[in-house]
Amino acid sequence: KGHRKLAMVAGHFESSDRSRQRYDGFCQAINDAHQKDGAAMAVPRLCQVGFGETDLEGILESFLTGPDAVTGLVCSTDMLAIAAISACRTYGLSVPGDVSVGGIDGIAVGGLITPKLCSAVQPTQKMGQQALAFLLGLIRGQTEPQSLLLPHQLSTGESIGPARHQSSPRL
Repeated sequence: KGHRKLAMVAGHFESSDRSRQRYDGFCQAINDAHQKDGAAMAVPRLCQVGFGETDLEGILESFLTGPDAVTGLVCSTDMLAIAAISACRTYGLSVPGDVSVGGIDGIAVGGLITPKLCSAVQPTQKMGQQALAFLLGLIRGQTEPQSLLLPHQLSTGESIGPARHQSSPRL
């Protein structure tokens, strides 16, 4: 959608390997896009927060205001994305008009908010089934399971729009 100033809001890496993996995937996607179209992109910014954090207004102030304001936020969970949308509103920013926001998980409440959340939907039921199968295998003496990549899909929602290229910084 033309975004060149991006940031990721993620849970602390030391608390979750999934948060770190999602950030690594975010950086890889940016690198791939840059190599594909050759367009200049600002180095993506990172904001690590505690899991369960819902008050992001102060935490995201430097990301949402000033000359280095981002046009897009990718959040490592849908709950963080919903909190980021709330923070945007605190600063008088519209989503997706001024800032695009996306999450990862596909929780049902994402479809109930305005705008509907764009999310990478995780197959949570299948994840639980696989976790149980791995656990039962360990109990039976099988070797430790390796990582498993399950299919996911994108729920486009309404929270992602074209990048706005401001002529003056947001104050």
